[in-house]
Amino acid sequence: MLAGITSNLHRRVGDPTQYFIDLETTDGQQSGLHFNSVVRCDKLITSNQSRIQGIIGRLSETSMAEIDACLKAALGIP
Repeated sequence: MLAGITSNLHRRVGDPTQYFIDLETTDGQQSGLHFNSVVRCDKLITSNQSRIQGIIGRLSETSMAEIDACLKAALGIP
């Protein structure tokens, strides 16, 4: 499963189902993204792993824990 990522920051930033990646932070710089972006945990898709072309960056365990919380909010999991 994949969550959508957008650089369109007008898409409900601050919503509990969204995670903001700020390129001015260490995490943001390690993300491999070129623009401040939002992980949209309310926009999930499935894809065959063979379609993944490579890894552009990584997020810290702390950021991934926050994304987990956004996923739970999007899926209605307490």
